[in-house]
Amino acid sequence: MVINSISGQASSDSDASSLTPNHYEVLGVGEEASQDEIKNAYFRLIREHRPLKNPEQFQRFNDAGFILLDPGRRGAYDQSRHNGRRMQVLVDQAAKAQETDPQKAIALLKNAIDMAPDVSRPRALLAQVLTRMEEYDNAEKQYSWLIRDNPRDETIRYKLARCLWLQKRFTESERVLQDALKVNARYHDALILLSRLQEEMKNTVLAAETLERAISNDSTENYADVDALLRLLVLYLQTERNGNAKAVGERLLRVIPSDNSARTSKAVQRILRRANELYQNEYFDAARFLLDCVSELAEGNEDTAFQRKTLLQALLLRKEARLLQADKLAEGALKSYLELRYLDRAPETLRQKLEVLLSRLQGEIALKPRGVISTIDYIHRQYPGIAGEQERLLTELYDRATKRLAANATWNEKSKELRPTNDESKDGPQKKRGLLDWLKSGAK
Repeated sequence: MVINSISGQASSDSDASSLTPNHYEVLGVGEEASQDEIKNAYFRLIREHRPLKNPEQFQRFNDAGFILLDPGRRGAYDQSRHNGRRMQVLVDQAAKAQETDPQKAIALLKNAIDMAPDVSRPRALLAQVLTRMEEYDNAEKQYSWLIRDNPRDETIRYKLARCLWLQKRFTESERVLQDALKVNARYHDALILLSRLQEEMKNTVLAAETLERAISNDSTENYADVDALLRLLVLYLQTERNGNAKAVGERLLRVIPSDNSARTSKAVQRILRRANELYQNEYFDAARFLLDCVSELAEGNEDTAFQRKTLLQALLLRKEARLLQADKLAEGALKSYLELRYLDRAPETLRQKLEVLLSRLQGEIALKPRGVISTIDYIHRQYPGIAGEQERLLTELYDRATKRLAANATWNEKSKELRPTNDESKDGPQKKRGLLDWLKSGAK
């Protein structure tokens, strides 16, 4: 069995003779031949069989020399020929188990590596599983081994860079990505990750330039550039470069089909997810911009339109709640209740906190109903989104406060009636009658 690349499929021992040539037989040497013997045989054969006269034969010699003249590749080739079938079974089992039982996958892959330590594929899969398990140090060791054995493989360098990025080792990750781009300057995934690193390191100008490199790789902007254009748009929105954001937004919409196809829905879903991320991080204007961008595209799909409408409503409420929180003209338990309702992110304690504030509200209605009424009127004027969402609560509080205010006015009037007149005071001291006495006497 031979594995010429990390992603390549291995053939079993029984298939090796039919699918993969025996490179030792091709060069006419034994399996125990020294490197010098292999080298002499290789150069003798390519001198005797020129590529123009017999290109197929020359290619066979060249392939054999490529494998056997390099000690690392020769070792992997020998291990594959002798242990290929058993190793392949272990790798296939690990590939199936990596999602459901990663520990089992790790054990299987370690056995495969013990069996064929110079073969790349088990190590590559092991590094992938270890990264998913957040065992970054061990994953890094595997990737470093793979790079030493495959110095021209940009994919391994990208995966190592991602492993370093997940550990927030940004400077090291950037260096590895630059090495990958030296191998392949148009490697799209490496450019996208590099832009994210530059953004993390607060170099937004360089991040934008890197994204433009990723977008212009094939000289044509098309659907494949949706993710890069969206990242560039969000970058401009977060840094408040509104002119640039508008231009990139137009470019983004041009590459998304407007035919309500599966690709359209997928692109809109991506944009809605990014809008939700911006909303959660309180970039309200940026989130609103993205929602406006896909307003027409979303209308073609009922589920997508509903998601956009729901997020738009949540965005409006959160933005108003932030403004209310900073508003010095609003005060009292009602303000605190609404802030908590829309800004608190601890659902396990939210209900209890809200109940406490509602109790405080009842107390404020009893003591200063006019202030509660004034606050409700102010919220209706200044925060229509919240007022609409909480219309039922605000109406109930308004009614209670109004009734309390009327009851207080009636009590004041009755109190005036119970006060002694000047004529009564002339006849001598009179017994004072308070509201409680008035109630007990049946208001006689």
